[in-house]
Formats: sequence, C-alpha cells, structure tokens
Amino acid sequence: MREEKLRHHKSSQAQQGRKKQNSKVIMQQKQRRRKTLTLWRITKYGANSFIRNAWLSVAATAVMTVTLVIIFGSLLARSILMDTVDDIKNKVDMSIYLKKGVSNSDIEKMKKLIGDLKTVTNITYTSPQEARDKFARKNSADADIRKALIESNNEFFGIFNVKLVDISDSTELKNLVENNKLIKSSLDPDHPPTYASDRNEVIKNISNTINFAEKVGILAGSIFVIIASLIIFNTIRMAIF
Repeated sequence: MREEKLRHHKSSQAQQGRKKQNSKVIMQQKQRRRKTLTLWRITKYGANSFIRNAWLSVAATAVMTVTLVIIFGSLLARSILMDTVDDIKNKVDMSIYLKKGVSNSDIEKMKKLIGDLKTVTNITYTSPQEARDKFARKNSADADIRKALIESNNEFFGIFNVKLVDISDSTELKNLVENNKLIKSSLDPDHPPTYASDRNEVIKNISNTINFAEKVGILAGSIFVIIASLIIFNTIRMAIF
C-alpha cells in the first residue's frame, strides 16, 4: 500500500514537471511568434510608408546631394582661383626704365630708395648688357635677331624690376618715382614705368570672379538647404500622422 502511494506520488511529480516544461516551451514559442510578428509588422509598416512617401525621400536625397555638390564645387573653384591669383602675383613686377649714362652710384641710391618703401618686397636691377644677353639667349634660335644684335649697338637700357606687397596698390612707388628728383631725372623718356600691366588686370578679373562665384555658391547652397529642410520636415510629418 505504501509502495503504491510512493509510485503515485512520483508519477504525479513527473506529470507536474512535464506540464511545467511544456508550459515553458509553449511560452517560448509564443514569445518567438510575437517577436516575429512584431518584426514583420515593423518591416511591413516601414516598407508601406517608404513606398507612399518614396517621391519625398528621393526628392530630399536629390536636393541634399545637389546642395553638397554646389558647396563643394564652390569651395574647390575658390581654392583653384586663389592659387591662380597667387601664382600670377608672384610673376608680376613693376618695371622702371632708366636712360643711358646713369652712374652706378646713382643706381645704388635709387635702388635703396625704392627698396626702403613699405609696399616693396623686392627690387632687382638689370643692366643694359644683362638685358641684351638675356634677350639674345631668349631668341637664340632666330638667326635674324642674332645677326641684328651683332651688327647693332647696344640699344638696351637699365631696368628696375620691383615686386610689391599688393600689385593693385602702387601709389607709394608711383609717388616716389614722380617726385624724387634723382629718379625722375634718370628715367628713360621713351619708356614710362609700368605701374600696372595686363597681368594686374587679369588678377582683378579673377578676384572679381572669385567674389561672384563665392556669393552665388552661398546663395544657391542656402536655397537648396531650405528646400531640403522643408522636404525632410514634410516627410517626417507625413510619417507621424
């Protein structure tokens, strides 16, 4: 009798254990199904929302892409143009032509006067003979020019080549050349100083182009940023409501 009770008790415990285990399995299965269903609903809702608002998403992406391209293009163009300006500035100098017969001592005095100006970064002097030799080397392939140089007298003149801090501002140099008696009396009458040149005009044009391109880039970029912001805001609003 006692053994039967023990067997019955063990059997009951085993059944309860199996029921608990089955309950856990069922709960786990329900949780997995619930997670799968939730994921499916999220994916389905997201896909439906994207399809409904696809044109807004594409428009927002396209506008932002165009905006970034405009901003990047403006910065790149500005950098290239600025490098071009700096390169041209390094090649530009003002030329002061001296007449024949100016003594070396006067040349040194004038060189010091010009070199002491705050707006001058560098000054070099090319003698008539050096100018002749330089011209001959530059045109060494032309037989007619070589022959003319051999037969003619030295018609070249001394030149001061002056580099300025800002080539668009030659006021200080111009005032010195026009008002200093020594420099004024030493100038070649047939070749006036070149305070400005074609390169100077090119630099001004490039600078104006840089300013214009920068303003246009900022304006266009701002307009596209506003449009993209409105489209994105509208997309979010439609997704919420």
